[in-house]
Amino acid sequence: MADIKEAAPLAFSIKETARLLNLSERTVYDMVYTGQLPAKRIVTSRGQGKGGKYIIPKWALDEWLATPDEPRMERNLRLLWEREAKRKKRATGRR
Repeated sequence: MADIKEAAPLAFSIKETARLLNLSERTVYDMVYTGQLPAKRIVTSRGQGKGGKYIIPKWALDEWLATPDEPRMERNLRLLWEREAKRKKRATGRR
């Protein structure tokens, strides 16, 4: 059985993902926030809200890399529609 130190990582931090893809950390965060790249949020013991970090599972990164890009205009319109729907949902939930 292989030593655990020799095993491939199961997930990557934002920083590691940015380095692997040769992107900025801000770009990777944006990809996570817009749902382009699936991630898991790890919340610290300090409570909910601020704090914690994101990890990107290796399978999600592999899947994202293997998936062909959507046409740019179609993707941008879909993301704008989703953002607007979330904004409206938050606005109606606060009343």
